[in-house]
Amino acid sequence: MSEVGSLAQSWTEQLAELLNVWRDENLIGDPLLESYKEMVTEDMIMGLSVVQRRNLRDYLVNKGVDVRRGTGVRVLNALLELLGEPVPTNNISTGMNNLSLQ
Repeated sequence: MSEVGSLAQSWTEQLAELLNVWRDENLIGDPLLESYKEMVTEDMIMGLSVVQRRNLRDYLVNKGVDVRRGTGVRVLNALLELLGEPVPTNNISTGMNNLSLQ
C-alpha cells in the first residue's frame, strides 16, 4: 500500500475509534465538543474523505454540538472552526489591500 493510502486508512481507523469512544462514553453537547478539540487534529480532518467529513459533522450535530452549517458553509471549514484553527479561504486576492492612499 502506498504511503498516502496508508495515511488515509490511518485517519479512517482513528475516526472509527473516536466514534466508538464517544458512543461508549455517551458524550453529547459540550463534553463531546471538548473531546473533539482534544482528540481531533487538523491533519486528521484534512486526511478524511469528503464523505467522512460530512458524516463526522452530522454526528456532532446530531449529538448536540453547535456546528456551523447551511448553504455555502463548507464542511471542512466548519470542522476546522470547532478546533479553533484558522480557516483557509478560497478568495482570490486582487491586490487592492496593498494599495495606500497618498
